Amino acid sequence: MEEMNNIFCENLLHKKYSDDIMQTMCLNMAETNREEAESMIISVRANNFLVFSNEVQISMKADMRIKRFDLNVFNGNGFNILKSACVFGPNGAGKTCLMKAIQCIRDVILGTAAGSDITPNWYSGSTVSSLGIAFYYKGKVYSYDFSYEGGDGQSDGRGFIYESFKEHTKDKYGNERVKEIFLRDRSKGIYRLCGDDAAGEGIENMSGDVILIYGLDGKTYPAVRECRDILTGFASLIDVVNLDNISVDKTIEAFKYNKPIKEKVLRLIKMSDAYIDDFRYIDESADIQYRMLPGDLRNLHNAPGVNRDDYYKLYSYYNGVPKQIMLTGSNGTKKLVALASYMIDALDNGKILVVDEMESSLHISLIKDLVVLFNLESNYNGQLIFTTQNILMMDCKNLFRKDQIWFVDRTREKSDVYPLSDFTSSHNKIRSESELLDKYLSGYFDAIPNSFYLDLNDDIPGDGR
Repeated sequence: MEEMNNIFCENLLHKKYSDDIMQTMCLNMAETNREEAESMIISVRANNFLVFSNEVQISMKADMRIKRFDLNVFNGNGFNILKSACVFGPNGAGKTCLMKAIQCIRDVILGTAAGSDITPNWYSGSTVSSLGIAFYYKGKVYSYDFSYEGGDGQSDGRGFIYESFKEHTKDKYGNERVKEIFLRDRSKGIYRLCGDDAAGEGIENMSGDVILIYGLDGKTYPAVRECRDILTGFASLIDVVNLDNISVDKTIEAFKYNKPIKEKVLRLIKMSDAYIDDFRYIDESADIQYRMLPGDLRNLHNAPGVNRDDYYKLYSYYNGVPKQIMLTGSNGTKKLVALASYMIDALDNGKILVVDEMESSLHISLIKDLVVLFNLESNYNGQLIFTTQNILMMDCKNLFRKDQIWFVDRTREKSDVYPLSDFTSSHNKIRSESELLDKYLSGYFDAIPNSFYLDLNDDIPGDGR
Protein backbone atom coordinates (compact mmCIF):
# COMPACT_ATOMS: atom_id res chain seq x y z
CA MET A 1 0.00 0.00 0.00
CA GLU A 2 2.87 2.38 0.77
CA GLU A 3 4.34 1.65 -2.65
CA MET A 4 1.00 2.59 -4.25
CA ASN A 5 0.97 5.76 -2.19
CA ASN A 6 4.42 6.76 -3.46
CA ILE A 7 3.50 6.04 -7.08
CA PHE A 8 0.39 8.17 -6.66
CA CYS A 9 2.55 11.06 -5.41
CA GLU A 10 5.06 10.70 -8.22
CA ASN A 11 2.37 10.74 -10.88
CA LEU A 12 0.80 13.97 -9.66
CA LEU A 13 3.40 16.19 -8.05
CA HIS A 14 5.37 18.71 -10.10
CA LYS A 15 7.96 17.15 -12.37
CA LYS A 16 10.44 19.87 -11.32
CA TYR A 17 11.08 17.89 -8.12
CA SER A 18 13.27 14.80 -7.96
CA ASP A 19 11.66 11.52 -6.93
CA ASP A 20 13.31 11.73 -3.50
CA ILE A 21 11.98 15.23 -2.88
CA MET A 22 8.49 14.29 -4.04
CA GLN A 23 8.31 11.28 -1.76
CA THR A 24 9.70 13.30 1.15
CA MET A 25 7.09 16.00 0.58
CA CYS A 26 4.21 13.53 0.48
CA LEU A 27 5.25 11.37 3.39
CA ASN A 28 6.58 14.10 5.67
CA MET A 29 3.57 16.36 5.23
CA ALA A 30 1.44 13.65 6.81
CA GLU A 31 4.00 12.14 9.17
CA THR A 32 1.88 12.94 12.24
CA ASN A 33 -1.38 11.77 10.69
CA ARG A 34 -1.31 8.16 11.82
CA GLU A 35 -4.13 8.72 14.30
CA GLU A 36 -7.72 8.18 13.25
CA ALA A 37 -9.50 11.25 11.89
CA GLU A 38 -10.78 13.74 14.46
CA SER A 39 -13.59 15.08 12.30
CA MET A 40 -15.00 15.02 8.77
CA ILE A 41 -18.11 16.34 7.09
CA ILE A 42 -20.43 13.65 5.72
CA SER A 43 -23.14 15.85 4.20
CA VAL A 44 -24.42 19.43 4.18
CA ARG A 45 -28.02 20.44 3.53
CA ALA A 46 -29.57 23.83 2.77
CA ASN A 47 -33.15 24.89 2.03
CA ASN A 48 -34.36 28.43 1.32
CA PHE A 49 -30.91 29.80 2.08
CA LEU A 50 -29.29 32.52 -0.05
CA VAL A 51 -29.56 31.43 -3.69
CA PHE A 52 -31.15 28.07 -2.85
CA SER A 53 -34.95 28.30 -2.89
CA ASN A 54 -35.30 24.50 -2.72
CA GLU A 55 -33.50 21.85 -0.69
CA VAL A 56 -30.00 20.96 -1.89
CA GLN A 57 -27.34 18.65 -0.47
CA ILE A 58 -23.69 17.90 -1.01
CA SER A 59 -22.63 14.48 0.27
CA MET A 60 -19.16 13.29 1.20
CA LYS A 61 -20.36 9.69 1.49
CA ALA A 62 -18.22 7.56 -0.81
CA ASP A 63 -20.00 5.42 -3.38
CA MET A 64 -18.10 2.17 -2.89
CA ARG A 65 -19.32 0.86 -6.22
CA ILE A 66 -16.59 3.12 -7.62
CA LYS A 67 -13.38 1.11 -7.52
CA ARG A 68 -10.84 3.77 -8.49
CA PHE A 69 -8.74 5.63 -5.95
CA ASP A 70 -9.90 3.87 -2.81
CA LEU A 71 -7.14 5.78 -0.99
CA ASN A 72 -9.31 8.89 -1.37
CA VAL A 73 -11.79 7.36 1.10
CA PHE A 74 -11.62 7.28 4.89
CA ASN A 75 -13.59 4.64 6.77
CA GLY A 76 -14.87 5.83 10.12
CA ASN A 77 -17.02 3.53 12.23
CA GLY A 78 -18.44 1.84 9.13
CA PHE A 79 -19.06 5.08 7.22
CA ASN A 80 -17.01 5.62 4.05
CA ILE A 81 -16.15 9.32 3.83
CA LEU A 82 -14.42 11.19 1.00
CA LYS A 83 -11.25 13.03 1.94
CA SER A 84 -11.81 15.78 -0.62
CA ALA A 85 -14.40 17.17 -3.02
CA CYS A 86 -14.40 19.77 -5.78
CA VAL A 87 -17.44 21.86 -6.77
CA PHE A 88 -17.94 23.28 -10.28
CA GLY A 89 -20.60 25.53 -11.75
CA PRO A 90 -21.26 28.79 -13.58
CA ASN A 91 -21.10 32.20 -11.95
CA GLY A 92 -24.08 32.91 -9.74
CA ALA A 93 -25.23 29.29 -9.55
CA GLY A 94 -24.50 28.90 -5.82
CA LYS A 95 -20.98 27.51 -5.33
CA THR A 96 -20.08 30.26 -2.87
CA CYS A 97 -23.50 29.96 -1.21
CA LEU A 98 -22.81 26.28 -0.59
CA MET A 99 -19.55 27.20 1.17
CA LYS A 100 -21.40 29.92 3.11
CA ALA A 101 -23.90 27.31 4.26
CA ILE A 102 -21.04 25.39 5.90
CA GLN A 103 -19.73 28.61 7.44
CA CYS A 104 -23.18 29.56 8.73
CA ILE A 105 -23.71 26.15 10.34
CA ARG A 106 -20.31 26.42 12.01
CA ASP A 107 -20.99 29.93 13.31
CA VAL A 108 -24.46 29.02 14.61
CA ILE A 109 -23.02 26.09 16.56
CA LEU A 110 -20.21 28.23 17.97
CA GLY A 111 -22.65 30.97 18.92
CA THR A 112 -20.99 33.60 16.72
CA ALA A 113 -23.74 33.96 14.07
CA ALA A 114 -26.33 36.70 14.22
CA GLY A 115 -29.85 36.13 12.93
CA SER A 116 -29.03 38.32 9.93
CA ASP A 117 -26.36 35.79 8.91
CA ILE A 118 -29.06 33.17 8.28
CA THR A 119 -30.38 34.69 5.09
CA PRO A 120 -33.44 33.20 3.36
CA ASN A 121 -33.70 33.03 -0.40
CA TRP A 122 -34.34 36.47 -1.82
CA TYR A 123 -37.25 35.47 -4.08
CA SER A 124 -39.10 32.65 -2.32
CA GLY A 125 -41.27 34.79 -0.07
CA SER A 126 -40.52 32.55 2.92
CA THR A 127 -38.61 33.83 5.94
CA VAL A 128 -37.65 30.34 7.20
CA SER A 129 -34.19 28.97 6.32
CA SER A 130 -33.15 25.41 7.11
CA LEU A 131 -29.59 24.10 7.35
CA GLY A 132 -28.16 20.76 8.39
CA ILE A 133 -24.93 18.83 8.61
CA ALA A 134 -23.93 15.21 9.19
CA PHE A 135 -20.43 14.69 10.50
CA TYR A 136 -17.90 12.26 11.91
CA TYR A 137 -16.34 13.31 15.22
CA LYS A 138 -14.09 11.30 17.52
CA GLY A 139 -15.17 7.93 16.23
CA LYS A 140 -18.91 8.62 16.08
CA VAL A 141 -21.34 9.97 13.49
CA TYR A 142 -23.91 12.68 14.21
CA SER A 143 -26.34 14.94 12.38
CA TYR A 144 -27.55 18.39 13.39
CA ASP A 145 -30.35 20.33 11.69
CA PHE A 146 -32.01 23.64 12.45
CA SER A 147 -34.57 26.04 10.99
CA TYR A 148 -34.54 29.78 11.62
CA GLU A 149 -37.42 32.16 11.03
CA GLY A 150 -36.35 35.74 10.40
CA GLY A 151 -38.42 38.88 10.30
CA ASP A 152 -40.44 39.95 7.28
CA GLY A 153 -39.68 43.66 7.57
CA GLN A 154 -42.90 44.38 9.46
CA SER A 155 -42.47 42.08 12.45
CA ASP A 156 -39.70 40.16 14.14
CA GLY A 157 -39.32 36.48 13.37
CA ARG A 158 -39.45 33.68 15.92
CA GLY A 159 -35.78 32.82 15.68
CA PHE A 160 -34.81 29.17 15.93
CA ILE A 161 -38.04 27.23 15.47
CA TYR A 162 -36.59 23.75 14.94
CA GLU A 163 -33.52 21.80 16.07
CA SER A 164 -32.64 18.14 15.85
CA PHE A 165 -29.50 16.34 16.99
CA LYS A 166 -29.03 12.62 16.29
CA GLU A 167 -26.40 9.89 16.50
CA HIS A 168 -25.96 7.47 13.60
CA THR A 169 -24.50 3.98 13.90
CA LYS A 170 -24.16 0.93 11.69
CA ASP A 171 -24.61 -2.67 12.74
CA LYS A 172 -22.38 -5.52 11.59
CA TYR A 173 -24.50 -5.90 8.46
CA GLY A 174 -24.04 -2.27 7.44
CA ASN A 175 -27.58 -1.21 8.34
CA GLU A 176 -27.77 2.35 9.61
CA ARG A 177 -29.56 3.09 12.88
CA VAL A 178 -30.52 6.55 14.15
CA LYS A 179 -30.85 7.61 17.80
CA GLU A 180 -32.44 10.93 18.70
CA ILE A 181 -30.40 12.98 21.19
CA PHE A 182 -32.62 16.05 21.33
CA LEU A 183 -35.53 17.55 19.43
CA ARG A 184 -36.88 21.09 19.66
CA ASP A 185 -39.87 21.69 17.38
CA ARG A 186 -41.69 24.88 18.33
CA SER A 187 -44.23 24.59 15.51
CA LYS A 188 -45.45 21.19 16.71
CA GLY A 189 -44.78 21.78 20.41
CA ILE A 190 -42.38 18.82 20.74
CA TYR A 191 -39.44 19.14 23.16
CA ARG A 192 -37.26 16.16 24.05
CA LEU A 193 -33.80 15.55 25.51
CA CYS A 194 -32.50 12.00 25.61
CA GLY A 195 -32.03 10.74 29.16
CA ASP A 196 -33.83 13.66 30.81
CA ASP A 197 -37.64 13.48 30.80
CA ALA A 198 -37.88 16.69 32.82
CA ALA A 199 -36.03 18.83 30.29
CA GLY A 200 -39.02 19.41 28.00
CA GLU A 201 -40.38 22.38 29.94
CA GLY A 202 -36.98 24.04 30.07
CA ILE A 203 -36.54 23.64 26.30
CA GLU A 204 -40.03 25.02 25.65
CA ASN A 205 -39.31 28.15 27.70
CA MET A 206 -36.04 28.90 25.92
CA SER A 207 -35.59 32.08 23.90
CA GLY A 208 -35.83 31.67 20.14
CA ASP A 209 -32.65 33.71 19.80
CA VAL A 210 -30.37 30.86 20.90
CA ILE A 211 -29.89 27.22 20.03
CA LEU A 212 -30.50 24.55 22.65
CA ILE A 213 -26.90 23.98 23.72
CA TYR A 214 -26.76 27.63 24.89
CA GLY A 215 -30.32 27.93 26.14
CA LEU A 216 -30.12 25.32 28.92
CA ASP A 217 -27.63 25.21 31.76
CA GLY A 218 -25.13 22.37 31.42
CA LYS A 219 -24.95 21.91 35.19
CA THR A 220 -28.68 21.39 35.51
CA TYR A 221 -28.82 19.29 32.35
CA PRO A 222 -25.58 17.24 31.97
CA ALA A 223 -26.80 15.83 28.63
CA VAL A 224 -26.82 19.38 27.23
CA ARG A 225 -23.22 19.87 28.28
CA GLU A 226 -22.25 16.67 26.48
CA CYS A 227 -24.10 17.80 23.34
CA ARG A 228 -22.39 21.19 23.51
CA ASP A 229 -18.97 19.57 23.78
CA ILE A 230 -19.62 17.40 20.72
CA LEU A 231 -21.11 20.12 18.53
CA THR A 232 -18.69 22.91 19.42
CA GLY A 233 -15.73 20.52 19.33
CA PHE A 234 -16.63 19.58 15.77
CA ALA A 235 -17.47 23.11 14.60
CA SER A 236 -14.20 24.51 15.96
CA LEU A 237 -12.35 22.23 13.54
CA ILE A 238 -13.84 23.87 10.42
CA ASP A 239 -11.90 26.61 8.62
CA VAL A 240 -13.64 28.47 5.78
CA VAL A 241 -11.59 30.78 3.54
CA ASN A 242 -12.09 32.59 0.25
CA LEU A 243 -8.86 32.65 -1.70
CA ASP A 244 -9.81 35.99 -3.25
CA ASN A 245 -9.39 37.72 0.12
CA ILE A 246 -7.56 35.21 2.32
CA SER A 247 -5.63 36.69 5.24
CA VAL A 248 -2.00 35.80 5.93
CA ASP A 249 -2.53 36.12 9.70
CA LYS A 250 -2.52 32.37 10.32
CA THR A 251 0.89 31.99 8.68
CA ILE A 252 2.24 34.99 10.58
CA GLU A 253 1.10 33.40 13.85
CA ALA A 254 2.81 30.12 12.95
CA PHE A 255 6.15 31.81 12.30
CA LYS A 256 5.94 34.56 14.93
CA TYR A 257 5.14 32.18 17.77
CA ASN A 258 7.01 29.17 16.40
CA LYS A 259 3.91 27.00 16.41
CA PRO A 260 4.22 23.24 15.77
CA ILE A 261 3.02 23.57 12.16
CA LYS A 262 5.74 26.11 11.30
CA GLU A 263 8.30 23.68 9.85
CA LYS A 264 5.76 21.94 7.61
CA VAL A 265 4.35 25.25 6.42
CA LEU A 266 7.89 26.31 5.55
CA ARG A 267 8.49 23.04 3.72
CA LEU A 268 5.27 23.37 1.73
CA ILE A 269 6.04 26.97 0.71
CA LYS A 270 9.56 26.06 -0.39
CA MET A 271 8.39 23.01 -2.32
CA SER A 272 5.62 24.93 -4.06
CA ASP A 273 7.59 27.96 -5.26
CA ALA A 274 10.75 27.49 -7.34
CA TYR A 275 11.94 30.98 -6.39
CA ILE A 276 11.84 30.59 -2.61
CA ASP A 277 14.81 28.93 -0.93
CA ASP A 278 13.80 29.98 2.57
CA PHE A 279 11.03 31.83 4.35
CA ARG A 280 11.32 33.65 7.67
CA TYR A 281 9.64 35.95 10.14
CA ILE A 282 12.23 38.56 11.21
CA ASP A 283 11.02 40.49 14.22
CA GLU A 284 13.33 43.52 13.95
CA SER A 285 12.64 44.22 10.27
CA ALA A 286 9.54 46.46 10.33
CA ASP A 287 11.23 49.61 9.02
CA ILE A 288 8.87 50.45 6.12
CA GLN A 289 6.02 52.89 6.53
CA TYR A 290 2.45 51.61 6.62
CA ARG A 291 1.54 53.81 3.64
CA MET A 292 3.63 51.50 1.42
CA LEU A 293 1.46 48.50 2.20
CA PRO A 294 -0.45 47.43 -0.92
CA GLY A 295 -4.01 48.71 -0.94
CA ASP A 296 -5.55 45.24 -0.80
CA LEU A 297 -3.78 44.57 2.49
CA ARG A 298 -4.49 47.84 4.31
CA ASN A 299 -7.90 46.85 5.58
CA LEU A 300 -7.19 43.31 6.74
CA HIS A 301 -8.61 42.43 10.14
CA ASN A 302 -5.71 41.24 12.20
CA ALA A 303 -5.97 38.09 14.29
CA PRO A 304 -5.19 38.28 18.03
CA GLY A 305 -1.44 38.51 18.45
CA VAL A 306 -0.90 39.83 14.91
CA ASN A 307 -0.50 43.53 14.06
CA ARG A 308 0.11 45.49 10.89
CA ASP A 309 3.87 45.64 11.36
CA ASP A 310 3.98 41.85 11.19
CA TYR A 311 3.16 41.99 7.46
CA TYR A 312 6.56 43.64 6.87
CA LYS A 313 8.39 40.93 8.79
CA LEU A 314 7.74 38.02 6.42
CA TYR A 315 10.76 37.49 4.17
CA SER A 316 11.39 35.08 1.33
CA TYR A 317 14.96 34.23 0.29
CA TYR A 318 16.24 33.34 -3.17
CA ASN A 319 19.98 32.89 -3.81
CA GLY A 320 20.56 34.47 -0.39
CA VAL A 321 18.68 37.68 -1.24
CA PRO A 322 15.78 38.57 1.13
CA LYS A 323 12.51 40.14 -0.05
CA GLN A 324 9.57 41.38 1.95
CA ILE A 325 7.05 38.95 0.55
CA MET A 326 3.91 41.03 1.15
CA LEU A 327 5.41 43.99 -0.73
CA THR A 328 7.24 42.27 -3.58
CA GLY A 329 5.62 38.85 -3.97
CA SER A 330 3.14 38.01 -6.71
CA ASN A 331 -0.53 37.59 -5.85
CA GLY A 332 -0.16 33.84 -6.27
CA THR A 333 2.85 33.65 -3.95
CA LYS A 334 1.11 35.70 -1.26
CA LYS A 335 -1.99 33.51 -1.46
CA LEU A 336 0.15 30.38 -1.29
CA VAL A 337 1.87 31.75 1.83
CA ALA A 338 -1.55 32.43 3.40
CA LEU A 339 -3.11 29.11 2.37
CA ALA A 340 -0.17 26.91 3.39
CA SER A 341 -0.82 27.30 7.12
CA TYR A 342 -4.49 26.31 6.71
CA MET A 343 -3.48 23.27 4.67
CA ILE A 344 -0.94 21.99 7.19
CA ASP A 345 -3.18 22.78 10.16
CA ALA A 346 -5.95 20.69 8.58
CA LEU A 347 -3.65 17.78 7.76
CA ASP A 348 -1.88 17.75 11.13
CA ASN A 349 -4.74 18.56 13.46
CA GLY A 350 -7.71 16.80 11.89
CA LYS A 351 -9.47 19.87 10.55
CA ILE A 352 -11.89 20.45 7.69
CA LEU A 353 -10.71 23.09 5.23
CA VAL A 354 -13.35 24.74 3.03
CA VAL A 355 -11.91 26.94 0.26
CA ASP A 356 -13.91 29.12 -2.11
CA GLU A 357 -12.31 30.11 -5.44
CA MET A 358 -9.40 27.71 -5.07
CA GLU A 359 -8.00 28.63 -8.49
CA SER A 360 -7.51 32.31 -7.59
CA SER A 361 -3.95 33.18 -8.74
CA LEU A 362 -2.70 29.60 -8.24
CA HIS A 363 -1.38 27.40 -11.05
CA ILE A 364 -3.44 24.33 -11.86
CA SER A 365 -0.51 21.99 -11.18
CA LEU A 366 -0.01 23.47 -7.73
CA ILE A 367 -3.72 23.11 -6.90
CA LYS A 368 -3.61 19.45 -7.90
CA ASP A 369 -0.54 18.94 -5.70
CA LEU A 370 -2.34 20.45 -2.72
CA VAL A 371 -5.35 18.20 -3.29
CA VAL A 372 -3.04 15.16 -3.45
CA LEU A 373 -1.91 15.85 0.11
CA PHE A 374 -5.47 15.24 1.31
CA ASN A 375 -6.06 12.19 -0.90
CA LEU A 376 -2.93 10.38 0.28
CA GLU A 377 -3.20 7.08 2.12
CA SER A 378 -1.13 8.63 4.89
CA ASN A 379 -3.74 11.35 5.48
CA TYR A 380 -6.00 10.05 8.24
CA ASN A 381 -6.99 13.49 9.45
CA GLY A 382 -7.73 16.41 7.14
CA GLN A 383 -10.59 16.97 4.73
CA LEU A 384 -10.74 19.48 1.86
CA ILE A 385 -13.86 20.86 0.16
CA PHE A 386 -13.39 23.58 -2.44
CA THR A 387 -14.96 25.40 -5.36
CA THR A 388 -13.25 26.29 -8.61
CA GLN A 389 -13.90 27.60 -12.11
CA ASN A 390 -10.84 25.79 -13.48
CA ILE A 391 -12.28 22.84 -15.38
CA LEU A 392 -8.84 21.23 -15.67
CA MET A 393 -9.48 20.08 -12.10
CA MET A 394 -12.20 17.82 -13.51
CA ASP A 395 -9.70 14.95 -13.53
CA CYS A 396 -10.91 11.41 -12.87
CA LYS A 397 -7.93 9.82 -14.57
CA ASN A 398 -5.32 10.90 -12.04
CA LEU A 399 -6.90 12.78 -9.15
CA PHE A 400 -10.56 12.30 -8.25
CA ARG A 401 -13.21 9.62 -8.03
CA LYS A 402 -16.50 10.44 -9.76
CA ASP A 403 -18.22 10.97 -6.41
CA GLN A 404 -15.67 13.65 -5.48
CA ILE A 405 -16.70 15.95 -8.35
CA TRP A 406 -19.86 18.00 -7.77
CA PHE A 407 -21.83 20.46 -9.85
CA VAL A 408 -24.04 23.39 -8.88
CA ASP A 409 -26.57 24.44 -11.50
CA ARG A 410 -29.34 27.02 -11.38
CA THR A 411 -32.40 27.64 -13.50
CA ARG A 412 -35.14 30.22 -13.07
CA GLU A 413 -37.13 27.66 -11.10
CA LYS A 414 -34.56 26.07 -8.79
CA SER A 415 -30.97 25.15 -7.99
CA ASP A 416 -29.45 21.70 -8.28
CA VAL A 417 -26.41 20.23 -6.54
CA TYR A 418 -25.35 16.82 -7.87
CA PRO A 419 -22.24 14.63 -8.27
CA LEU A 420 -20.59 13.40 -11.44
CA SER A 421 -21.33 9.87 -10.20
CA ASP A 422 -25.00 10.47 -11.06
CA PHE A 423 -23.88 10.02 -14.67
CA THR A 424 -23.28 6.28 -14.85
CA SER A 425 -21.39 4.18 -17.35
CA SER A 426 -24.45 2.03 -18.04
CA HIS A 427 -27.01 4.79 -18.65
CA ASN A 428 -24.91 7.80 -19.64
CA LYS A 429 -21.77 6.14 -21.01
CA ILE A 430 -19.68 8.20 -18.57
CA ARG A 431 -16.73 6.33 -17.14
CA SER A 432 -13.94 7.63 -14.94
CA GLU A 433 -11.59 7.62 -17.91
CA SER A 434 -14.03 9.46 -20.19
CA GLU A 435 -13.06 12.77 -21.75
CA LEU A 436 -14.91 14.80 -19.13
CA LEU A 437 -13.82 18.24 -20.31
CA ASP A 438 -15.29 17.85 -23.78
CA LYS A 439 -18.55 16.55 -22.37
CA TYR A 440 -18.74 19.31 -19.77
CA LEU A 441 -18.03 22.07 -22.28
CA SER A 442 -20.67 20.63 -24.59
CA GLY A 443 -23.21 21.03 -21.78
CA TYR A 444 -23.68 17.32 -21.13
CA PHE A 445 -23.55 17.77 -17.34
CA ASP A 446 -25.28 21.19 -17.36
CA ALA A 447 -23.80 23.55 -14.69
CA ILE A 448 -22.27 25.67 -17.44
CA PRO A 449 -22.90 29.29 -18.50
CA ASN A 450 -25.22 29.86 -21.42
CA SER A 451 -23.20 30.32 -24.60
CA PHE A 452 -24.17 33.11 -26.94
CA TYR A 453 -22.81 35.11 -29.83
CA LEU A 454 -23.61 38.79 -29.87
CA ASP A 455 -22.84 40.91 -32.91
CA LEU A 456 -21.83 44.37 -31.77
CA ASN A 457 -24.23 45.81 -34.35
CA ASP A 458 -27.18 43.83 -32.94
CA ASP A 459 -29.51 45.15 -30.31
CA ILE A 460 -28.69 43.89 -26.82
CA PRO A 461 -31.40 41.45 -25.69
CA GLY A 462 -33.68 43.00 -23.11
CA ASP A 463 -32.56 46.60 -23.62
CA GLY A 464 -36.05 47.71 -24.62
CA ARG A 465 -35.22 48.76 -28.17
